[in-house]
Amino acid sequence: MTEHSAEPAAGGLHRRTRDGDGTLTADVTHTHDRLAVITLSGRLDGISGWQLRGVIGYCLARDLTVLILDVHALETCDEAGLHVLTGASAGCTAMGGAVHLAAPAPRLRAMLTAEGLERFLPLHDDLEAALRAVPQPPVGTDDSVTNGAE
Repeated sequence: MTEHSAEPAAGGLHRRTRDGDGTLTADVTHTHDRLAVITLSGRLDGISGWQLRGVIGYCLARDLTVLILDVHALETCDEAGLHVLTGASAGCTAMGGAVHLAAPAPRLRAMLTAEGLERFLPLHDDLEAALRAVPQPPVGTDDSVTNGAE
């Protein structure tokens, strides 16, 4: 069984989801305009990948198409997990957005680089660097999502 919770947060919308066996937890924080930060922890693999696909769909349905996946707490990611990440990139790109990865562990970074995936999934040393790399909305605008929580 998957646990979901959603509540308004200072920067917009916060949503947490965890798969039934606790292998993957995804915290979504909408920060502004079309940008969402998704913090992943646990394992991303063929079993938990469906959950991340659901979270990406949740974001895309709310026109949050620039996604930063903070993977600093991701323990493992296998080939099936890489397919989920590239699928997320393709979906966001098709909607005019992008997926960035923040703080990938050396093993994940090596896997992505060996496959040439850093061309589609820009890699950043930490969340702050990823946030600096994405376009910011004009000062004085507030396009935050404040409702629509499931």
